[in-house]
Amino acid sequence: ASVSFLQAATSFVLVWYGINWSHTIPTMMMQLVSCGTLLLQYKDKHDAAYVVRGCASFVRMVVLFRTASCGRVFPFWRECIEDPWEIPDPRLIFRVIHVLGSLRQLLNGCSLLAQYRWPRDGATKTRGHRQLYLRARIRAAGIP
Repeated sequence: ASVSFLQAATSFVLVWYGINWSHTIPTMMMQLVSCGTLLLQYKDKHDAAYVVRGCASFVRMVVLFRTASCGRVFPFWRECIEDPWEIPDPRLIFRVIHVLGSLRQLLNGCSLLAQYRWPRDGATKTRGHRQLYLRARIRAAGIP
């Protein structure tokens, strides 16, 4: 929960300086949701926190995919900037990275929902839940 809070604080600094609001505001909000649900889950062991964190991952997936397809357009109803999808544009790689980040958030959200659906899958006295192992690999990918 402390890492989620520090990520949200970093995103708040970006919002404060007006950097990429179309991406940083919803990302900060979902990081705060993840922080709160992790604290709730740690304290009271509510399994429903998996569902809330999964939904937060799905929201971040949509935000990343929109950033990939439209660029840093704010407010949301403005027209997309499609120029960087052309091959010679050097910004194309950043859009591809955001598409991969969107896929990572999709996999993370699906893993959280699977852990809620199958709460004892692979868990023993010496090993944790199978989805913890999968999410560790998803997070290790390190794409935004």
